[in-house]
Amino acid sequence: NQATGFIALGLFKDYEEIRNWPKQFGEVMPGDIKYKDINGDGVIDDNDKVPMKLTSDPAYTYSFTLGFNYKNFGFRALFYGVAGVEKRTSFLWEFPYDYDMAWPESLERWHWNNVNANRPRLSMKNTAHIRESSTYGLMDASYFRLKTLELSYDIKAEVLRRFVGINNMQVYVNGNNLFTITSFDNRIDPESGGSGSYPLTRRYNMGFRLTF
Repeated sequence: NQATGFIALGLFKDYEEIRNWPKQFGEVMPGDIKYKDINGDGVIDDNDKVPMKLTSDPAYTYSFTLGFNYKNFGFRALFYGVAGVEKRTSFLWEFPYDYDMAWPESLERWHWNNVNANRPRLSMKNTAHIRESSTYGLMDASYFRLKTLELSYDIKAEVLRRFVGINNMQVYVNGNNLFTITSFDNRIDPESGGSGSYPLTRRYNMGFRLTF
């Protein structure tokens, strides 16, 4: 679905800038997000919302596999990725539900000694006017991921077939979700995109397969 929102133009640096800006909803203070007055009427309201460039549904998905066998060795890899997708995350705000939840990124917030910051001021209040849907709240959620990787070795021993009835034993090691390349918030899996989802796990396995 096509999302709409305000165009964010940075943060207010001081009260003088707020006074000279089109009237914006909420209790606006320095360090809050300033929005573009699209229709030029001097008031920031719902009439200034525009369609977002991208949507939460990927415009492109792709995958490819690599594999080969050499003598008794085997190699398999599956890569997967999406492109043309943007998502919003609550981790952009430290106190989304009015309780303590600060992050190392909190140090990068706006304050009077950091007026050129890119992240809004901290607030324990429900500052809804800076959490509006906007270009600030959207992040590129495109990613490229190594989903699975496996190395294997086939053991075809005559003694196994003669005395145990096993025609082939394959020993393998594999891994899932070994790495992801993305510009999305590194605290969240870009595939789920939600702060309430379980973190993506990286798994390693060892085992063997028998052919009778």
